[in-house]
Amino acid sequence: GILPARTSSKTMSLGQAATNRDTATARLKSVIFDFDSTLSAPKYLDRFGKWAIADKLDVFMAMTQSEIVANFGGAVRIAQLDMMFKTLGDRKMHLMIISLGQKECIMAHLKA
Repeated sequence: GILPARTSSKTMSLGQAATNRDTATARLKSVIFDFDSTLSAPKYLDRFGKWAIADKLDVFMAMTQSEIVANFGGAVRIAQLDMMFKTLGDRKMHLMIISLGQKECIMAHLKA
């Protein structure tokens, strides 16, 4: 015949769940981000007739400071990204960026 489904008599407490989460987090060593549309929030720039993405060297290197801020999603989002990077850095995470874009573009905007 068909046996009834077995249920586990073990349930995980919130403390155990937190411990499991902390253990998993402790094993993480690196975080990898894509640049365009993950770290940045590309904007269409009418004066260039192009999207501001990291494979457009001419556009990226000619952007104003306000265009760069907008391309990261604004000042509040930049502060959130900064907080996230600092938190990950405090946890000794190795941060990496992958992109089809050009390193020169990405580095210039991260430093801006």
